[in-house]
Amino acid sequence: MLRTFPMKNRNKKYTYICNNNLSVQYADMTNEQHIRPTGKFKKLLIIILTVCISHSAFASGSNMIFESISIEKGLSSRTVYCITQDASGYLWFGTDDGLNRYDGYSFKVFKQDPNESSSISNSFINCCLRTRDNTLWFGTNKGLNSYNPVTETFSTPQPENDLHKELATQRIRVIYEDKSGHLWIGTQNGLFKYDRKANKMEVFLFQQQRKNIYLNIIRSIYEDEDGMLWVGTFDGLFRLNPQTKAYKHYIVKKHPSSDEMPNNLVMYIYSFDEDDQYLWLGTETGLCQFNKNDGSFEIFNSDDNKTGITNSAIKNIVQLGRDQLLLGTDGGLNLFNVVTKKATGFLHNKQNNLSICDNIIWSIYKDASGIIWFGTSNGISKSNTRRKKFNINTLADFQHEIIVNSLATDDKKQVWLATYNGVFCINPANNKTSQYLLDTNSGSSKYSKKIFIDKKGNIWGGTNNGLFYWDRKSNGLKKVIIKESPLLLKYIFGITEDENGNIWTNVNNGLCRITPTFNAAGQLSDFSYEVVSIIDQVSHNQNNEISCLHGDNNQKIWFGITNEGLFNYDIRHRKINRFRFDPRDKNSINSNSIINIFSDHRGKVYVITDRGLCLYNAQKNNFTQVDLDNFYRNSLHNGIVDQQDNIWLSSFQNLLYYDVKKQKTISFDFSHELRNKGFVSNSIFRNKDGMIFVGSYDRYVSFYPQEIVSSIADSVVKPAMITAIKVFDNDIKWIKVPEEDRNEQVEEVVLEYNQNFIRIHFSLLEFSAPTSNKYSYMLEGVDKNWNTTSGMQNFASYSNLEPGDYTFYLRGTNPDGFTSMEVTKMNIIIYPPWWKSWWAYVIYALLILVLLFYILRIVRSRILLAQQLKQEKTEREKNEEINTIKLRFFTNISHEFRTPLTLILGPIETLMEQIHEPKFQEQFSIMKSNAERLLRLINQIMDFRKIENKKMELNTSSMDIVSFVKSIYNMFNDHAIKRNIEFVFDSSCSQCIMSFDNDKIEKVMFNLLSNAFKFTADQGCITVSLDRKTNKEGDELIEIAVSDNGVGVTDSEKELIFERFHQSKKKSIEGVEGTGIGLTLCKEFVELHNGKIYVKSNNGQGSVFVVLLPIIDEQINTVEDESIADEELVGQIETEKKKVLIVEDNAEMRNYLRMSLEDTYEVSEATDGTEGMNAIQQSMPDIIVSDLMMPNMNGLEFCNKIKSNMVTSHIPFIILTAKVNEETTYEGFSYGADDYITKPFSMRLLQIRIAKLIEKNQKLQEHFRLGMLSEPQNLVVESSNEKFIYLLVKIIDENIDNFDLNIELLCQKMNITHQQIYRKLKALTGQTVNEFIRSVRLKRAAQLLSDSDMNISEIMYSVGFSNRSYFSKCFAEEYELTPKEYRAKNSVK
Repeated sequence: MLRTFPMKNRNKKYTYICNNNLSVQYADMTNEQHIRPTGKFKKLLIIILTVCISHSAFASGSNMIFESISIEKGLSSRTVYCITQDASGYLWFGTDDGLNRYDGYSFKVFKQDPNESSSISNSFINCCLRTRDNTLWFGTNKGLNSYNPVTETFSTPQPENDLHKELATQRIRVIYEDKSGHLWIGTQNGLFKYDRKANKMEVFLFQQQRKNIYLNIIRSIYEDEDGMLWVGTFDGLFRLNPQTKAYKHYIVKKHPSSDEMPNNLVMYIYSFDEDDQYLWLGTETGLCQFNKNDGSFEIFNSDDNKTGITNSAIKNIVQLGRDQLLLGTDGGLNLFNVVTKKATGFLHNKQNNLSICDNIIWSIYKDASGIIWFGTSNGISKSNTRRKKFNINTLADFQHEIIVNSLATDDKKQVWLATYNGVFCINPANNKTSQYLLDTNSGSSKYSKKIFIDKKGNIWGGTNNGLFYWDRKSNGLKKVIIKESPLLLKYIFGITEDENGNIWTNVNNGLCRITPTFNAAGQLSDFSYEVVSIIDQVSHNQNNEISCLHGDNNQKIWFGITNEGLFNYDIRHRKINRFRFDPRDKNSINSNSIINIFSDHRGKVYVITDRGLCLYNAQKNNFTQVDLDNFYRNSLHNGIVDQQDNIWLSSFQNLLYYDVKKQKTISFDFSHELRNKGFVSNSIFRNKDGMIFVGSYDRYVSFYPQEIVSSIADSVVKPAMITAIKVFDNDIKWIKVPEEDRNEQVEEVVLEYNQNFIRIHFSLLEFSAPTSNKYSYMLEGVDKNWNTTSGMQNFASYSNLEPGDYTFYLRGTNPDGFTSMEVTKMNIIIYPPWWKSWWAYVIYALLILVLLFYILRIVRSRILLAQQLKQEKTEREKNEEINTIKLRFFTNISHEFRTPLTLILGPIETLMEQIHEPKFQEQFSIMKSNAERLLRLINQIMDFRKIENKKMELNTSSMDIVSFVKSIYNMFNDHAIKRNIEFVFDSSCSQCIMSFDNDKIEKVMFNLLSNAFKFTADQGCITVSLDRKTNKEGDELIEIAVSDNGVGVTDSEKELIFERFHQSKKKSIEGVEGTGIGLTLCKEFVELHNGKIYVKSNNGQGSVFVVLLPIIDEQINTVEDESIADEELVGQIETEKKKVLIVEDNAEMRNYLRMSLEDTYEVSEATDGTEGMNAIQQSMPDIIVSDLMMPNMNGLEFCNKIKSNMVTSHIPFIILTAKVNEETTYEGFSYGADDYITKPFSMRLLQIRIAKLIEKNQKLQEHFRLGMLSEPQNLVVESSNEKFIYLLVKIIDENIDNFDLNIELLCQKMNITHQQIYRKLKALTGQTVNEFIRSVRLKRAAQLLSDSDMNISEIMYSVGFSNRSYFSKCFAEEYELTPKEYRAKNSVK
């Protein structure tokens, strides 16, 4: 399209030819009639000019792409007046509202603070300068400031002769350093010279009388090679001789006029280093080339259409290249060629984010890496001159977004693009873009996915509705139609060519070979085809399709099928090969998702998958993973090799260069150039000249690889910088300290113990693409390895650091893949809290010494106390031993006394029956009474002995407790009458039938009444009372109380009164001393009845002994029930030693085993298996040790019989043999042997094996004891032992409400003898039969308490208990809770 615009030149007219790639050409149109633009057309003209000029750089070869930084990214103000870079690499931007330091990621803003003297003197920053000694100077609206990077503070110089502090108050407009290091400062009120070494100041005024105030408004300064100082003012240029102070004034206005206000402002002075004759001046009226020798000048401005300068107000000048100057103006950026005197303009365009951010440009600065920075009235723009080799070709002025799906170039170097909007052809010769929509009448579609140019120059394309080609005759696109063919060509995404000129493409079921036919004119005339069906053979998913297609130079067509892996079709052998990912094979392809395939000229095939890049090894027919950067490995879109066979790849927004020989990756970030969109998959091409094209959205990138590689070959990366340290988001300052053994300084930060959550921010200060930088860091003392992060996260965080010394190491890698050689280091010191400081530890030491002193005193006193206790214990043990000896002696004597006492009592009773004379009867009574008393004492000693040996038994019977106690009461009537003691019997109930052991209750009553009479004076009172009560659990009790008004019991004696051998210190009234065991027996007898006895007494006021017995209406055979059968067996079976049965036919071996084991075990012997079976019937052993080879019945047969018998299967079995082959060992274990030991063997080994197997059996007991009480249906039966327990529990459950359930019933049900069931159960659970039955009953009771609504009495009867008190006692012993408490805690209701 051709657009014509009039210009201000009266003689000539220039035409801007703007095509869709936004290039600009100038055409001379001298014969056109002049048209003066007015009104709306003028506004439209300006907009169009802005768009065209802003993109003219692409056509002229000056590829300047801008990236903007605004206040939204942290800049303190929109207007940026000055820019500089410090020695560390930080960029500084001066604005009208603060000074900004930039590290590539964020800004740190410095503003004037009235309360802080070290802050900058004013927030309006006009100019800045970095001097040769790397000091930063800033000129503000109120004074000059220098910056201290260590303390991050500012100071104003105070010259000795600056009495009025003018440097601190002037508005500073420019700062310049001359060759001597002096600072020249331009202000609103003259030129100041500051000698820093002498700390003196000198003022220069160009008009002493101050008639023209503009002469001393200094805006620019420059020193030439001769040492002359050139000063630009608001009214012209001055040449000043600093030595003589002579100066000369030059007027550089274009059209000076005496009747107009002077407009002679010189804002900037620049000179090429190689040509000092000319000064280039930026003035208000244009760019001025000034000849120093003769004072002549030439001005180039926007009034002259030849120059192309967009605005005449030149604010800044920076050299770019050998012959080019960048001009910052009030109306855009201009690139001026000093040779051709032509300018290229760059204007802000709201529709183009790659344009400069504003047209008013206050400052231009070129940093150390060559990036150009622009300070404007709307933020900062930058242009990376290192990217000049990449061409960003923009497609604009279209209604819809253009997605470049595929690219190719023809012999005329025209670029062909396949897009969703048809096919585009860009002609670089005339910058013309042509759009071709496919012939819709033939059924084609504008949706173009692939463009391909074959070796003959024929253009082919793929769409979602077929294959098309370029018809040279009609100069249009036509669809490939194969006559008389059912072949349906649709969704063509891949096209390639073989060495025979055949075209290969994808079809819905595989590959299609199309052979074109050409007529005499060389035009395509007809097509033949062949289909290679593939997809149906490898996939059942009809939606699968070929994802990419590539033909190598070995006559193979490579392609990927969705999620089915990689394939190639061997054209010569007509064979299909498949490659799939195999996690077990590291040399398989790394994924089945194939994205792109390409190859080099030597035939090496590369495959891009969703997991990275693979290289195919044709000789080994396998793959090798190419080691790329992890940041890009899983996001690759395209791949191609350059003419040096190095690889170029694209990810979403990055181009990657991979040097195959060096195995090094370099990344180029295009996130800004692509407007945060990305490269398109499978859209990459290399033409014959080696130029590579990569497609994107609304644009494509083109470049010559070798130019890119050579431009970064000399990259030097500075060390990464630590830019900030934050503790809980608060900035922390750090210092530099001398490093030991090195003449260098290292950064160091000191923190308190509670500042242990730190974030360390860092930057490489590489500004071309900061987000593409990469960092590696490690905190010594915390990290074991280096951590790696991308530029998107330029910080390291650490939390909960312990007090101590740490060292943080940092290094950076720029986007080109070059890593800084020097590692940045920072010491981090975290002080301990005060309680961990050195003086705190001194205090702790003193406290410990004091504490040790007191501990030693306490230990010493405790040692003495321990010695005393030990002595007391020794004496107590000696007394107990004496008591035991006494008891044993009295027990033995008691046995001897029983027969004589029988012979005494018998004749006395006979004499009392035969002789009735009173005087003899009285004597006989005395003899009988004392003999019976002696017998009771003997029986007490025997009972006490039984209690000591825990063999005391109850023999209960049901009878009336009231009449029983009354009968004993009657026995003491005569004694009460003799001593004139009031003896009372009182019962609240006339009768109470209950079960109790009358012998033991009689002894209890005799002891209590005897004590009452012993300690009650004559004429005293003794009362025996009975009362029926109910406790809080609802159980009925009978309370028997024996009270007296005797001497009483002291409080200290109450705790000891029931202790054995305790005797009261008070003398008996009757003068008879006790034995000290009577009340102990009372307590034991009462507790055997599940009762309780206690005493209530006050010293001197008598005593009350209370006995509480549960009312039970059944016999309590607490011991007899459990021992009727068991006790008979215990004596026969239980011994202190475990039993070992040795079965061995060799007598010497048998004797050796016996002698070695008999000290530890009870050993029995047998000569073979048959004799061993008989021995087991007589005595059940705990373990069997048997030889393998024996007569009659060998060891294996013997073992099989033992393990197959349910009664003996639990017995551990060890086989001894001289056979060492594995088959025998397997056979032994298959028969159930627990261990297999070969001869000769270590006796110690055998002893250990025996001990461990017995221990294992004991653990088995615990297992069955814990698990036996499950519901029978819940038991897992895995062995004969478990089967035995299962049957036993099942029988008990079936008869659980049977009160008479005992060992006889179990033996009958199980069909085994008493002895067998007892031995088996004891071996498996460690319990007797009755204990086992009771455990099952209690378990079922607990289940009913938790899960049922039955009351406790119903549950008691349902599980086979008939006595409430006995049930409660057993339940409490088992679960440490009463039934009522258990229900409250575990009920699920």
